[in-house]
Amino acid sequence: MLDRLIDLAIQRRLATVILSLAFVAFGLYTLNKLKIEAFPDVTNVQVMVITLYPGQAAEEVEKQVTIPVERALVGIPRTLVQRSITSFGLSQVIITFDDDADIYFARTQVAERLHDAEVPDGVNPTLGPNDTPVGQVYQYTLESDHHTPTELRGWQDWVVSKQLMRVPGVADVVNFGGFQKEYHVLADPAALRSNSVTLKDLMDAVGESTGATSGGYLSSGASEFVVRGRGYLRTPEDIEHTVVKATNGTPVLVRNLARVVEGATPRRGAVARGAANDSVEGTILLRRGENPRVVLDEVHKAVDRVNHDVLPKGMRIVPFYDRTKLVNTTLDTVSHNMTEGALLVTFVLWLFLRALSGSFAVAITMPLALLTAFVGLYYAGVPANLLSMGAIDFGILLDGAVILVENTYRHMAEEQPRPEDVPGVVAKASKEMVRPILFSLSIIVAAMVPIFTLERVEGRIFRPMALTYAFALAGALFFTLTAVPALTTMLLKHQKVSEEEPYFLVFLRARYLSALRVALRYPLTTRMAGLIVLAGAVMLIPRLGSEFLPQMNEGDIHITVTMPSSVALKRGADILKETRLALLQFQEVKDVLTEQGHPEDGTDDEAPNQAETFVMMKPESQWRTGRTKEQIVDAMRAELQKRPGVIYNFSQPIKDRVEESISGIRGQIVVKIYGEDLGLMHGKLNDIRKVLSAVKGARD
Repeated sequence: MLDRLIDLAIQRRLATVILSLAFVAFGLYTLNKLKIEAFPDVTNVQVMVITLYPGQAAEEVEKQVTIPVERALVGIPRTLVQRSITSFGLSQVIITFDDDADIYFARTQVAERLHDAEVPDGVNPTLGPNDTPVGQVYQYTLESDHHTPTELRGWQDWVVSKQLMRVPGVADVVNFGGFQKEYHVLADPAALRSNSVTLKDLMDAVGESTGATSGGYLSSGASEFVVRGRGYLRTPEDIEHTVVKATNGTPVLVRNLARVVEGATPRRGAVARGAANDSVEGTILLRRGENPRVVLDEVHKAVDRVNHDVLPKGMRIVPFYDRTKLVNTTLDTVSHNMTEGALLVTFVLWLFLRALSGSFAVAITMPLALLTAFVGLYYAGVPANLLSMGAIDFGILLDGAVILVENTYRHMAEEQPRPEDVPGVVAKASKEMVRPILFSLSIIVAAMVPIFTLERVEGRIFRPMALTYAFALAGALFFTLTAVPALTTMLLKHQKVSEEEPYFLVFLRARYLSALRVALRYPLTTRMAGLIVLAGAVMLIPRLGSEFLPQMNEGDIHITVTMPSSVALKRGADILKETRLALLQFQEVKDVLTEQGHPEDGTDDEAPNQAETFVMMKPESQWRTGRTKEQIVDAMRAELQKRPGVIYNFSQPIKDRVEESISGIRGQIVVKIYGEDLGLMHGKLNDIRKVLSAVKGARD
């Protein structure tokens, strides 16, 4: 069958080349539509339940909210793990499902069970956004030269976030920072007492005074009119003129009992960028399964439209973090490596064959094999990433083509056929190599079979790489047996081929034969030397180390800042401003943003004494100090540790969120302590920390 395929490709060589070029066009079209991630999404299928219980201590939230929600969610099909996080006024319950569970099935099951949760009146558990921990693809701050943080937050809540939510593929826009505007009614106890009004009466009157009521409709001749009463509160004066009670026909108004002032929702978090004291931030979350390139293109268009057509003069969206940069860096890295690989392979082939035509015929296999991999990934629904594309070995892909072309050149040099006999010689030479090529590629594919059996995180990391390799090898085999013989025939039909070995190869062969004679003369010594080398290699295996996740450079730095638990929001903001200013002193740093505490929607769980610091780095081409990223991190750590009582943990943005999603806690190695005595557990935690800090290699 393979012999017939080779004959057909050589006989219809022009059609074979044209079809190969058509496949190149189709592959490029597919590559443009393929979902490309900067890093593999190794996170589980998770659903988060967020419940806000403002003003309540963590212990009360645990008893009245977290435990009832956990009980209601027990027994959901295909659940693997259920864990919770409870803090002041906030409860988060995270349910992890099987790898192959559909996310919408999981969310539906959780939503159905939430109705059974026996939580206090007015408390409403809700589902978190349908995103993944690597879904934070775009962060920005809303800035203005004359608007207040309260006005900026109002525009962010009611205008900007709603505009960006309309972009297809966006799961949510998290609003953070600034002040959410409120009107506060400050009651006067003496006035309440003198008018015989309780605080509950005042609260009920204000609560019931806003809204609209229906009066039905009124017929008038041939027409009818809808009747309604409009009573929405719009200004502080409307609240002040609200009637609380009437005494002997004299109304008692809110203004007679209290003052109405403009205020803000009590905050448990704040955002600041650069040297600013307070910023308003928006974070765009990518919906699970969407293509980040496509969504980000639409986000950029929406941001431009909002900046030019929606926002008032002086207000603008200023991007801070854009995943497009990382995706483009990934594509540039892969394309750069592929280009260098193609040039290197072509040069090596020319070095040994001394024939540019043969080198070109072999090198053409590489783009065809890679495009086959992209087409296969697209139709398999598997996204490509830096790990899967960057791990491809061009030598393996071109191995069959090299063998085939080299054998063809040998036959051409020995037989010196006439032009009309060249197709037959190429076909004969190609058929001789079919079995070795097929067996070698089959062995490589068989070696990858265990990778397909990996599950959970390991499977999500390495399965795309194995699929990419499998599709690329299949493409390499097919085009080695079709395009390469056809192209070789066309290129060599009117060429005179002579097989002449390069001088350096003759020199190396002579030295090798001399060494081989010595090895054969002393077989026992040769075997002992081989065993010693093998034993040395085995002894080095334990020193190699291992990584749970592959270390990949995201470019930017993420710092978790932990201050003493008693630190208030304002004092923590002062410490974080010092941190930002210290980091901005580094020449390699472009911008710094800190997120202290958590936003009002509860999508994060940090307390006011905790903060996430995002350090955006300049391109490495602009670094003038000659330091590596590791050296810069060491210098940052040394500078920040001058502030006593504050703990700094260095990581990368995506890496940090992935580790937290997997273990529930940030960090590569995590120790969890279980018990019922918090004081005892905290003491043991400090003891363990001292032990771990003394371990060689432990940093943060």
